[in-house]
Amino acid sequence: GQKVNEAACDIAKEVAKEGDALVAGGVSQTPSYLSCKDKAEVKAVFRKQLEVFMKKDVDFLIAEYFEHVEEAVWAVEVLKESGKPVAATMCIGPEGDMHGVPPGQCAVQLVKAGASIVGVNCHFDSDTCLKTVKLMKEGLEAAKLKAHLMSQPLAFHTPDCGKQGFIDLPEFPFGKTWASFFNN
Repeated sequence: GQKVNEAACDIAKEVAKEGDALVAGGVSQTPSYLSCKDKAEVKAVFRKQLEVFMKKDVDFLIAEYFEHVEEAVWAVEVLKESGKPVAATMCIGPEGDMHGVPPGQCAVQLVKAGASIVGVNCHFDSDTCLKTVKLMKEGLEAAKLKAHLMSQPLAFHTPDCGKQGFIDLPEFPFGKTWASFFNN
């Protein structure tokens, strides 16, 4: 993993020079969280990943694709140890995280942990993501906190999915789309 991350950082930095772009280092949910929920063990995984990003001097850090705000907060806490700006996104919809923590409260916890940017990614379409980010914004306003907001939605609509977004569907839309492409 370390050599892959180092090579990825090198490639990203090389390309970034061509367009005056920034380079981010990213972490996402860990198998350790679901298997043991030991804060020290989970944070150790994030610290190991952070070492590469610090060595390669990325411009900012992203904690993304989290289903549990508790784990996302732990990631932000570790990433903030770097002194670099941190963004944090969760793959949640309007119903909140997997423990029922509402989007507004997720945003508040992430900002209090040190995230400068909060938002959602990957499991829902743009309409659902906007509704969720609006709930995050309302939560931040109620707590008198400020942060930039971001959204990385799916490129297709997911009106019939459940709490976990498209992965709750009986068949992933990706497979159906590609199957129809090759069968024509």
